[in-house]
Amino acid sequence: MDQDTELKNGAAAFARTLVGPAGRISFDIAVGQHLGWFSTALARGLSWHQIIELLRRASVTRDDGRPLARGHLSAVYSRQRRKVHQQPPGNAVEPPPAIGARPPKPPWQPPSSPARPRPASSTQKVQRDPEQASGTRPTEQTSTPTNSAIRSFMNRAAKQRNGNNER
Repeated sequence: MDQDTELKNGAAAFARTLVGPAGRISFDIAVGQHLGWFSTALARGLSWHQIIELLRRASVTRDDGRPLARGHLSAVYSRQRRKVHQQPPGNAVEPPPAIGARPPKPPWQPPSSPARPRPASSTQKVQRDPEQASGTRPTEQTSTPTNSAIRSFMNRAAKQRNGNNER
């Protein structure tokens, strides 16, 4: 089969995919089903505008009849391609969490504090840190070398941003 015919047939197949039994299906889903065709067209050197023209000739347009937008088509293609590459092998799907199970902690939240040690028996007392028990916290003056290094870096960056570049 010659390359032009293959591309035209692929555009016609894409047009048929868009029309479902209940009307037009999601454009994203249709692009996802035809990622191979889009990849082949791009690999053969077609630009997005040429692909849009092929699709227009196969009667694929926006709902209002205008040709597809280049930015929209390329974004949908990239999103669907990323989706395919992020799926675990074998299309393994994680089971839903059990009813009443705690959701996983988001990565931006700090880890929870370590559990308090439990007494060996009910009569044994737990040793507590005196600073924790009193509710006091270390002051701002006590800083670790890491914090001071970060502060000095931030100060240098602020000087550079403000144009006070002293070398």
